[in-house]
This record gives sequence, C-alpha cells and structure tokens, in this order.
Amino acid sequence: MAVSTAKQRADEMSKEVKEHVQQMAGPVQEGVGAAGEKLYPWYFGLTAASLVFSVILFFRQKKQSAIFVGLWPPTFLALGIFHKLMSNQQEK
Repeated sequence: MAVSTAKQRADEMSKEVKEHVQQMAGPVQEGVGAAGEKLYPWYFGLTAASLVFSVILFFRQKKQSAIFVGLWPPTFLALGIFHKLMSNQQEK
C-alpha cells in the first residue's frame, strides 16, 4: 500500500510540475516566436563573416587568432536574440 500511495503522489507532483512549466513557458514562447522570425539580418551576416574569417586565419597558420575569431559567432547570435526579445517586450 505504501508503495502505491507514493507512486500516486509522485504522479500528482509530476502533473503539477508539468502544468507549472507550461504556464511559465507560455510568455517565453510568445516573446520568442518562430525561430529566426524578424531576427535582424546583420547578426547573421556578422556570424557568417566571422566564421569565414576564422577559417581564413586558420589556413594562414594563425591558429590562436582563428580560435579567438571563431568564438565571436555565438556572441553575435546571442546579441541578435537579445535584441529581438527586447524589441518584442517594448511592443507590448
């Protein structure tokens, strides 16, 4: 009996957690929208340019510089996402 009630309680807690997560995720999903929607193109351009520049540096035997420049793309993408989230928040 004790195992059965513990399992039932765990199932109830699991349902509560799922409901809470869905409630919290709603506003975030509305703010982000479709991936890449209205994400400003210059962030993608900077990302692509830094990747190409990193590869060029790598093949010119400047490996430390290539690694340094290769770390820029995630930063540009994060800035783009941040900018999109802030502009969506200002629209509301």
